Amino acid sequence: MSQQYPFQCNIAQALNIIGDKWSLLILHGIMSGHQAYKEIYNSLEGQIASNLLSSRLKALEADGLISSDLYQKHPPR
Repeated sequence: MSQQYPFQCNIAQALNIIGDKWSLLILHGIMSGHQAYKEIYNSLEGQIASNLLSSRLKALEADGLISSDLYQKHPPR
């Protein structure tokens, strides 16, 4: 995310995590039942670039908002 809020209040810290253009929409898609990468991508109607979706998902996972599970070990998916 490009803008970081230096304040210590809860709202500013929440904006630092989910305040970019796509994170709330991605979380909404996941909460609506879309769990696979392709389902999340399709729920956003292809308006987001694949590499941007991937980086946002990794950032949300790093922040502890979502978790990922492998559903196939070979090849990993």
